[in-house]
Amino acid sequence: MLDRPMSQPQKRGSTIGKLPVLSGLAALLLAAAPAARAQVQESVLLDFPVPDADGEYPGAALLADTTGPAGALRALYGTSADNVFKVVPPAGGDSGWTEKVLWNHTSENAGFELSYGPLLSTTSRITPHTDLFGTTVVGGMTSSACYTIEDHTCGTVFSVMDHKHTKIYSFTGGADGFNPYYGPVADKSGNLYVTASAGGGAAGCGTIVKLTPPMAGKEAWSAATIWSFTGGSDGCSPNALIIDKWGALYGTTSGGGSANCGCGSVFELEPLQTDGTAWAEKTLWDFQGGSDGNGPGGALTAGKGGALYGATYAGGSANQGVVFSVTPRRRNKTGWTEAVIWSFTGNADGGEPVGSLILDKAGVIYGTAYSGGNATGDGTVFKISPPTGGQISWAETTLWQFSGADGSEPYNGLTADKSGVLYGTTNIGGSVNKGTVFSLQNTGFAP
Repeated sequence: MLDRPMSQPQKRGSTIGKLPVLSGLAALLLAAAPAARAQVQESVLLDFPVPDADGEYPGAALLADTTGPAGALRALYGTSADNVFKVVPPAGGDSGWTEKVLWNHTSENAGFELSYGPLLSTTSRITPHTDLFGTTVVGGMTSSACYTIEDHTCGTVFSVMDHKHTKIYSFTGGADGFNPYYGPVADKSGNLYVTASAGGGAAGCGTIVKLTPPMAGKEAWSAATIWSFTGGSDGCSPNALIIDKWGALYGTTSGGGSANCGCGSVFELEPLQTDGTAWAEKTLWDFQGGSDGNGPGGALTAGKGGALYGATYAGGSANQGVVFSVTPRRRNKTGWTEAVIWSFTGNADGGEPVGSLILDKAGVIYGTAYSGGNATGDGTVFKISPPTGGQISWAETTLWQFSGADGSEPYNGLTADKSGVLYGTTNIGGSVNKGTVFSLQNTGFAP
C-alpha cells in the first residue's frame, strides 16, 4: 500500500499559562465556534505494477460490497484492461489492502480489453458464488464487419463466478452491433441490457441489446436488438445505461443528435408492452456543442424530481466540459429542459470529465475530471454543492488534484461506502504509470 503523505501544520510552542482570561461572553462564543473541517486525505490502495497477473490500466468505476457488520466495506471489485480483480481492506495483522485476481484474460475467444463500465452484481452481498457481469470491448467472434485498431473481433458479455469465467454472448457485428464499451444493467427478471458502440443498423451508430437468461434445461442466453441508433436526433455511439423500476432505460450517446456538430444526446427507451418486445425511443436532449456541453460519457445518475445528471468531456465556457442536468418540464408542459450546473475551466477544477457522477443524500454531486488540476493535468476529484441561503449557483470544490505518483487520468466515476469514504481508479499513474485504486476521506460525502 502506498499512502500519499499529507502535509502537517508546524507545531508551535506551548501557550499554556500565557493566554489571557476570557470574558464570559468571549468564552461562550469560542465554545460555540465550529470545529475545523478535517483535511481531505487520499490513499493509494493498489498500485498496478509492470504488467503481471494483477493487470494494468483500470478504467472502470468500482463495485462495492458494503454488507459487512454495521455496513462495513467487505471488498471492492473492478476491472483492468485484461482482468477482473477484488481489493480487500486490511484485516487482522495485514498492513495494507490486498488484491485477488478473479479472472485473467487467457484467450482472444474469451474476450479482452475489459470495458469502462463497472461490474454488475444483482445482489448486494457478493460471495464466491455470485455472478459478476461485465463486457469486453474486443475478443469473442471474428468478423470483417467489426473494425478496431487491433483486430476484427466484436466483443463479449461475460460472467465471473468463483474464479470461473463464462462467455454469455459474443457480438457478431450484424444487427447486434459490436464493441460494447460499457457493462450491462439488469431488470427485475434478470434480463441484461448492454450497449454496442458501433454497427447495427444502416448508420452503424450502435445498438442496445437485451440478453435473456437461459430457460430451464438450456445453456445459452438469447439476444435481441431492441434499438439501433440512427445518428439523427437519437444520437450515435451509446454509452452506459441505467434502468428505472418500470424497466425504462436511460442513457447518453457521445455523438449524433440533431445539431450539425454531432455533439450527442440524452435518450429514454421505454418498453411499450409488458413482455418488453416493443420499445419506443424518446430524445430528451440534443447537445448543441456550445455552453450546454458536447460529447457526454459514462452513465446518467438519477436525482430527485425525475432529474438526470451527467457530464460532457467538451463544450461549456472553456470547452473543457460541463456537469449538466436534464429535468422534465412541469405544469403540464411537455419535453425536458437542460441546465448546466458547472462549466470546467481546465485549471484547478479539472477538465474533460468522462465518468459517471454520484449524489449523496444532501444532493451534492461528486465526480472525477480526466485532465486539469495541477500543472501536468493529471486530473481531479470534485464536488458540486447545490445552492443554499438564497444563492442561485452551484458551488464547486476541488477535493483532490492528482500528481501522477498517486494516479493520473481518472477515467470513470466514484463509489462510496456507508461511512462516506470515496473510492475510484485512475487509468494511468502510480509508481510505474499503470494506474491505481485510491480512496478519499473527509470529503463531506453524506451517505
